[in-house]
Amino acid sequence: MIIPKTDKKNIVIWGFDNKSLEYYYALLELITDKNIFICNYVSQFESESNSLDRKILDYDFTITLENVFDMKNDVSIIILNDYYNKFYSIVELGWIEENNIQIIPHLELVRIYATNICNANCVMCDIGTASKKGIDKLRVDTENEIPISTIEKLLESPLLKENKMKFSLGMVEPLIHRDIGKIVGLISSKGHSVAVITNGILLERKAKELIENNVDYVMVSIDGTEHIHDKIRGRKGIYRKAINGIKRLHEIQPNMKVVINCCISNLNYGGLYDLIKGIENEKLNVEVRFQHLYFVSKKMADNHNSTVEDYRLKQTQSSIGEESIATDIDFYVLSQQIKKIKRIKLNYISSIRFRPPYTEPIELSNYYNLSGQPLEGLDKCFFPYNQVSIKTNGDVVFHTRCYNYVIGNMLEKDINDIFNGNDANIFREILKKNKYCFCACTRCCGIMGGW
Repeated sequence: MIIPKTDKKNIVIWGFDNKSLEYYYALLELITDKNIFICNYVSQFESESNSLDRKILDYDFTITLENVFDMKNDVSIIILNDYYNKFYSIVELGWIEENNIQIIPHLELVRIYATNICNANCVMCDIGTASKKGIDKLRVDTENEIPISTIEKLLESPLLKENKMKFSLGMVEPLIHRDIGKIVGLISSKGHSVAVITNGILLERKAKELIENNVDYVMVSIDGTEHIHDKIRGRKGIYRKAINGIKRLHEIQPNMKVVINCCISNLNYGGLYDLIKGIENEKLNVEVRFQHLYFVSKKMADNHNSTVEDYRLKQTQSSIGEESIATDIDFYVLSQQIKKIKRIKLNYISSIRFRPPYTEPIELSNYYNLSGQPLEGLDKCFFPYNQVSIKTNGDVVFHTRCYNYVIGNMLEKDINDIFNGNDANIFREILKKNKYCFCACTRCCGIMGGW
């Protein structure tokens, strides 16, 4: 296991999975001059820690973390992904900044740009609306897909050999990649989990290939009933292809985890309940996730660009959403749709969730306000501390199309050196100075927490 370097006297491991156990025991073996605290599995640590005369913090959600924060600047903290995914909105996360606690980067999620083209023309996507390449006819050129050799080099990194990662193949349309099954197989064969996010156009054709290579779950984008979805996605027949693809997955592997993700916008907000009824009528055993549209208005971009000096952090035109998509919504109607969905009796859908979990008209109106004011409890992004995205040319950024801030290239350096390198740490320091949320980040998935 690779242990983050720290000159702090006290180390806090903050998490709720087996990774906390691994870190704890590794720290006991390698670090002899520091106090180590952990917030979970306390009973399992008691005998070994006592024999080494170590202090253990028994953390309970009924108490505060004041005893940790009393350490002030003499503490490092390892925050594990499962922690802030499950308890993202609690006030304790705000104390990280207020008490100047250092967060140690800990890579857990790797996003792969399998391709940089798409076979849809989604109206709310900068790629779909700006790029025609690969849309009119399915064509894959070598320079438009990530080489297998890049994946192989990534998997040979000591960091990935010693730590099991979560992989997400969701950019741009992964099923276009001619070797998508091989990529999934390479990753899964090393013990990492693999998710594929797709528009579903090629899913029926690729289902067997994905399952044979041990994909963990598949997320399919469906934004409304058949007519609405096809209109949003820019191609007739996409809805039916996606539905048939899901059915094919379950024909091959009945217990395959499938998630349908719906992006709420002014184009579909009045038909969300009908979408759920349609999925039920198709008898699909799936999870359904509704996400409110992530966007950057011109005002948000202008405010952002006036506050950052590094040119790599300037808000780029490609990620500035069309403001019309974030407006023209009747928030009362949307609220009624959400409430109606929450009351529905489900026979096939296993769960329905909304992100962010807003229900009332005033909450929804505040979210879609183009000023982009920070949302209470959802105003900090820790993605740069636990994940990276790798583009087709090997460039590594923190997350998809946030900023064109390249922290390294897989063809030149090991992923551990990139993730813990100078450019990565500069970005984190700038983010920290901006209270972990830039002006252009307030309506992005990074501050919304996990599912």
